[in-house]
Amino acid sequence: MDEILQEFLSETAETMEEISGEIVAWEADPADRERLDSIFRFVHTVKGSCGFLDLPRIGALSHAAEDALDAARNGRRDPTPALVTAVLAVIDRILSLTEEIASSGSEPKGDDHALIDAVHADESGADTVGEVIQPGTVIAAGAGSDQTIAAAQPAAQDWRTIRVPLNLLDSMMNGVSDMVLARNEVARVLRGDGNSGAVSGAFERLSASVAEMRNSVSQMRMQRIEKLFAPLPRLIRDVSNELNKRVDVEIDGGAVELDREMIESIRDPLTHIIRNAIDHGIEAPADRLAKGKPEAGKITLVACQSGNQIIIEVHDDGAGISTDRLVAKAVAAKIVTASEARALTATEKLNLIFSPGLTTAGEVTSISGRGVGMDIVRANIERIGGLVDIENNPGNGLTVTMRVPLTLTIISGLTVCAADHVFAIPRASVSEIILQMNDSVRIDRAGGADIAIVRGERLALVYLEDVLGLDRPDAESIDRAIIITRGAGGHRYALSVADVFDHEELVIKPAAPAIMATGIYAGSTLPDNGRPMLLLDVTGIAERQDIGSLGGQDDRAAEAVAHNDDCRDQALLFNDFDGAVRAIDLAVIDRVDEVPVAAIRRQGGRLRALVGDQMIAVHDCTIPADLTAIKLLRLNDGDAEVGYAMVDVVDVVRLPASIAAPAQPGLIRGVTLIGGEPVEVIDPYWIFCSLGASRPAERQPVCRLTDGGDHWTRQFLAPLIAGAGYRVVYDEDEDAPTADIVIAGDSDDQPDDMSADDQSILRLRKAERPSGKGDRSIYRYDKDAILGALDRMTRTG
Repeated sequence: MDEILQEFLSETAETMEEISGEIVAWEADPADRERLDSIFRFVHTVKGSCGFLDLPRIGALSHAAEDALDAARNGRRDPTPALVTAVLAVIDRILSLTEEIASSGSEPKGDDHALIDAVHADESGADTVGEVIQPGTVIAAGAGSDQTIAAAQPAAQDWRTIRVPLNLLDSMMNGVSDMVLARNEVARVLRGDGNSGAVSGAFERLSASVAEMRNSVSQMRMQRIEKLFAPLPRLIRDVSNELNKRVDVEIDGGAVELDREMIESIRDPLTHIIRNAIDHGIEAPADRLAKGKPEAGKITLVACQSGNQIIIEVHDDGAGISTDRLVAKAVAAKIVTASEARALTATEKLNLIFSPGLTTAGEVTSISGRGVGMDIVRANIERIGGLVDIENNPGNGLTVTMRVPLTLTIISGLTVCAADHVFAIPRASVSEIILQMNDSVRIDRAGGADIAIVRGERLALVYLEDVLGLDRPDAESIDRAIIITRGAGGHRYALSVADVFDHEELVIKPAAPAIMATGIYAGSTLPDNGRPMLLLDVTGIAERQDIGSLGGQDDRAAEAVAHNDDCRDQALLFNDFDGAVRAIDLAVIDRVDEVPVAAIRRQGGRLRALVGDQMIAVHDCTIPADLTAIKLLRLNDGDAEVGYAMVDVVDVVRLPASIAAPAQPGLIRGVTLIGGEPVEVIDPYWIFCSLGASRPAERQPVCRLTDGGDHWTRQFLAPLIAGAGYRVVYDEDEDAPTADIVIAGDSDDQPDDMSADDQSILRLRKAERPSGKGDRSIYRYDKDAILGALDRMTRTG
């Protein structure tokens, strides 16, 4: 009997939190009959078990919840906030009772009539469980499932589950790990002895058996991360109600599997991040409406696997973090001095959120304000070998990313060497291995950094010794190996190592917290030679070196252009068509577009780029014939826009104060040293002067032509005006915008909306004759005079 009771208590406690999430999901979607039936079946099973196990209090509570849910199934009751709150309160009480029974061995005495009455009451009885605040909680697919509920119903299934102590699983896994190491050692011996085919066959069968057992034991320890996510809708509902806010939640990636112990280690940090998002991030409904946002805020949780790591992202669409306010709080708390705060970069200001004792809350509440926050989150995640990153979008939300290892696992890996030290790299992170002296490899430098060109593909080159702070021998003295990596997000780069040794299966465990906190290691392992070895994290190395694939650096440049509050001292480093690396002030770049070469046309003696429905004047250049697309720098002076075509982006760099003047004025305003290499700096002032300025589409002056039916007006005049950057409309156009300039013939009637002396009317005459006294008309084939007049009228208008 004790064994049955313990199994009942364990199953019930394990499923109760998941049931809470399912109830909240049902509240948001009452039409989901399948979910309601699953909830009902679970509660019915609990009630039935209580009669057999002599648990009257839990039996009465589950019976009340069963009656209410059955009424909802039959259409007699709706999932009102009062009903849902009452049922959730019953679930909480059952969970509390199971914990007491587990510790004392018997059901405690007590009175649950208030909770039971609240379940049976109509909405007017909601006060018995406290005031119900209008909830705003929605859950998407992945936050829980019928399978998780059904797991607690042995009587309704044709299979049974067995609860295994975690220490027994650990012991089994350690034994399998030892078997893997022993198998690797036997393989090494057999390779050296030139063994017979029979022995080799037996060894292969042994290897297959070990691999099968390894996979089975690994799966026993793994658990779907939806178990971690399932209680969150209930948490979000409770916290948002307490704060008088409305919050929707969307969850994706519940099928990702993670070690059971790791799930428990992540639970508290994730809960804290969620509560912070609701309390600090998401605004009150009235404030959101005033900002043009939906009344209900939204929290999105996403989980995915990347190599030997699980990535969990929590995004909210709230106000984000005000770094100025954060710095002010840090100064007030004496975490930094005022002078230190002024010297902080944008990233350093944001990272103050991890400072111990710092809170941005205005007052202490039951949810926040005590200064025990993100520092604890980071410490707990780093303790298990993980990392925490923050991406801030002021006014539009915050994304907190946790990267945690899978814990104890076995992967296929490569062993590599750097400065006589041996490291491992996950085989899944390696796309290709090639010798540096191979004819298909060329090493170049751009902006002070090395670039590996492999069969025409340009990849950022990283030397492993440089990452680790080790001495690197002269690259010309040895034939190094280049590993083309395949990191998270598909980014590729070239990792140069002294040598690649072997391929073998490795048992991976988290390294010491101080080692994992560096961000460049994914764990530690003990190969068959018995010497401990660290596992490299190729994605972490890329982030540590501030690189992605070269293609990805266009995104980095675009982000810098879009979000950098003060880029006056920064420059964009890029490769030009003549092979030179040049720089241009970041402050004048509006955006970076990729444009097909076919969209660059020479018209009217000038290069122009067709971008969308806009023609942009482009600095004159010769585009190599083998290119099909180029990058276009969109330069803007606040009033006009021009383009500069180039090959690709190299980096965003700090522009030195010392720039040597050029020999003569022109495109190059000077030369400076960046990364120890001379770089020409473009003069945007000269570009704007030489090109004039094609106005952006949203600032195009409107020019109205009064005789739209005339062939000459349509075929000759309109293209001339449009080519000069004006928007052309006609008198007969419906809903046309108000004209800045009207062009009329010398014999046309005065436009109804214009007076005779209106300075916004330009008259064109057909005859090539001198204009008479007071005649301001222009000969219609005098192109320069027409365009000059339009320009003057636009500027004075």
